[in-house]
Amino acid sequence: MQRLIIIIAFTTLFNGESFSQTPTPEKGYALIFPKGGDGYSAQILRVEKDSVIIFTNELKYVAKKDIGKITSRIPKQTGKGFVIGSTLGLYTCNYLFGTANGQPSPFLAASIYENSNYRNTSGYSVAGIILMGFLVGGGIGYLTDANPTTSSSETYLFGVNDGETAKEWERLSDVVESKQSTKKIHLTIAAGNVIANTHNELHSQLTAQGYTRNSNYYSDHLGSYDEFRDIQEASRFNWLRTAAVQYSITDHLLVGIAYASLDEPITSWVKFSSSQSQGDSSRIYRIREKQTGTGWYVTGSYQHSIGKRKEFTFSATAGLGYVHSHLNLYGDYATSSNYSWGPASTKEFYDDKKQLSGMLGGEVAYAFYDIYSFGISSHYFFAGSTISSPMPHVGLQEQKINYGNGDIGFTIGVHF
Repeated sequence: MQRLIIIIAFTTLFNGESFSQTPTPEKGYALIFPKGGDGYSAQILRVEKDSVIIFTNELKYVAKKDIGKITSRIPKQTGKGFVIGSTLGLYTCNYLFGTANGQPSPFLAASIYENSNYRNTSGYSVAGIILMGFLVGGGIGYLTDANPTTSSSETYLFGVNDGETAKEWERLSDVVESKQSTKKIHLTIAAGNVIANTHNELHSQLTAQGYTRNSNYYSDHLGSYDEFRDIQEASRFNWLRTAAVQYSITDHLLVGIAYASLDEPITSWVKFSSSQSQGDSSRIYRIREKQTGTGWYVTGSYQHSIGKRKEFTFSATAGLGYVHSHLNLYGDYATSSNYSWGPASTKEFYDDKKQLSGMLGGEVAYAFYDIYSFGISSHYFFAGSTISSPMPHVGLQEQKINYGNGDIGFTIGVHF
């Protein structure tokens, strides 16, 4: 529920900011009409007390008293509503309908994109998820983008009287300054493929003993655990890895807070053995692992544009905070003789920790339409470790398990 509230709040704010912005002219582009002579095109860089700084083919200062009218052209950003709406629609529909049931985080259902015939337990096919997100999100964005014209213009008249002239210069100054100002508040959501430490460490040990991954988390032969009921096998792609809000204190430095999911997908391993010397008896072994973690961080970032194109930016982030982690590790087996199953032998390891945590991250992003960005990102979270007790009845040795993990994925941002 906490993660769903974050998604709803983010998409609601995103749509409101995306489609209700007051149109502003391109940076300083205007037609300037002197009180005597023909008009000319220029970039308005700044409005000062008695003059206007412009750029044509060179930098110039033009006295306000010599200007009779300025007309600025306001181009419409074609496709803005559809692009932003369809992107958010695809993300939201995948989050709601493409994630595995019963997992601790919104992990992408395993194999959902391997073939178009796959259906997850919610009954939605991958084709339906994509089509729904694209059409619903894009359609809402297109309809909400209320400006029907390709462009418009704004005219500022000077010389009517002193009072009206002062108001017109103030209005033009506000537009020029707001257009050139840097966005101060940044909201981002990151999704990514989790580099799962626990899974990798268990994999090498258990495969050497003949265990294989198994999507059957629940078995009548081996008893039951309520938290393993109705669990769908998941990939390691988390649709809500992090959510952050930051504030620009300078052009390059940002501070903020971030939420992070350090969860890893629930995994199940199984092994079968049989013995004819013991009356056709057989035995089934199973190991199940569930690791979760929730972190909150105070962050600082350095951001810089790449090359001459300010739309491309690189940012590096570091954070310090608090993480709550816990691990459930179950090992059990049952034996059958003459097709009759005996009682299961079960052992459980449980660990719960609250501790300081650190994080590092990097992102390369591209900005669309002033307020929207999409980027490629990577993070790593440092969250300590634990030593699990051995489970010799299923062949599991004592091992060090790290709670920290990393990811590679993408980010969606809104800036205002």
